[in-house]
Amino acid sequence: MRTFGDLFRKNLLAFLLGPLAVIPATILYAVAFKFIDPVANYDQGSVAPLFIIFGLLIAYPVTLIIGLPCSVLLEKFGKFNLINLLLVSALVVSIYALIMGGSFLGYLFMLYFAVWVACGCWFFYRAAQ
Repeated sequence: MRTFGDLFRKNLLAFLLGPLAVIPATILYAVAFKFIDPVANYDQGSVAPLFIIFGLLIAYPVTLIIGLPCSVLLEKFGKFNLINLLLVSALVVSIYALIMGGSFLGYLFMLYFAVWVACGCWFFYRAAQ
């Protein structure tokens, strides 16, 4: 007899490993901007570890407080797929950006990392089968 159900086990794995998608997202971001303008972004590689740490400090609580309830609701209504998960992530980021204000580039920056984390959670959720 299993102590935890399949849904709990999948969500736990997605929560523990999904936000780690911040790491490749930050590396890809730093590499892309290194090629776009190497002179203006010469120190991008040195601040990447700070971006990763700060990103993980944000990604884990947001995934726990917002991401897990959203995924459980999507699963309950039979609408849990990657497209819907990305739409919910974009909706959450959009609502946050509207409430907090800020620039469009800041919104795109948050959306970029939200998409990476949502895809990471989706991958590990599906891998737990």
